[in-house]
Amino acid sequence: MLLYRQSILPSHLHLDEVIYEVLNDILLPWLFIYVLMTPPVINWRGRKIRVTDGKIRYE
Repeated sequence: MLLYRQSILPSHLHLDEVIYEVLNDILLPWLFIYVLMTPPVINWRGRKIRVTDGKIRYE
């Protein structure tokens, strides 16, 4: 991803941009797997909201 960005933006990259891109490339696949494996629960104002089969359930 970093090489692709360098080919589009030929200017010199700052260190914080490089750190952001590296962290993004490392963490994003793990975050995607986490989202797929955890149940679809939203904790809103102390109440749990579950969405299953297009239905919203409040707990």
